[in-house]
Amino acid sequence: MGYFQFMNHLFNFMLPAAFMGVVFPLLCRTIWPKQKVSRTLKSQMLITSLTGVGILFGGLFIFSTDGKMMTYFTLVLSAALYQWWWRGAWRGK
Repeated sequence: MGYFQFMNHLFNFMLPAAFMGVVFPLLCRTIWPKQKVSRTLKSQMLITSLTGVGILFGGLFIFSTDGKMMTYFTLVLSAALYQWWWRGAWRGK
């Protein structure tokens, strides 16, 4: 496998995490526009994306293969939990 093929595989491997990291904060701000958030939009996107990449690599390590539904479920769950936490929903507001 050459350099460009490796970079293409790596990019496509991390693309779901980057997509979730960008879409989830934007979607949550669209659905609940008046709720205060404890972080800026850029930091939410960055933290969610980096966590998602870590989850994808963890799933690759644990399952020894890419594309397991449990890994993608954990990716979506972590993005949702971050938004829930940053919006202060755990306080019952």
